[in-house]
Amino acid sequence: MWNEFMRKRGWNDELSETLEAEKQKEAMLSRSEIKTMFQFIDADKGRLVNGSHLNGKNGTKNDKTALCRSRRSLTPASS
Repeated sequence: MWNEFMRKRGWNDELSETLEAEKQKEAMLSRSEIKTMFQFIDADKGRLVNGSHLNGKNGTKNDKTALCRSRRSLTPASS
């Protein structure tokens, strides 16, 4: 129950104003897919938000090459 409460934090509750202020501060007001505090944190860190991957705060989409590069860096080098 607690996890579900926290997962929705910022969506139509007393933190909604704080979320909008943080989005404005980080130039993310155009990011309509960010509806909760956890989504904001993910977007701020450059992680996926609802299947939309935008690179950090500048709003440019990552290309497939960058995505492949990041996956390769997580894969151990073969001997």
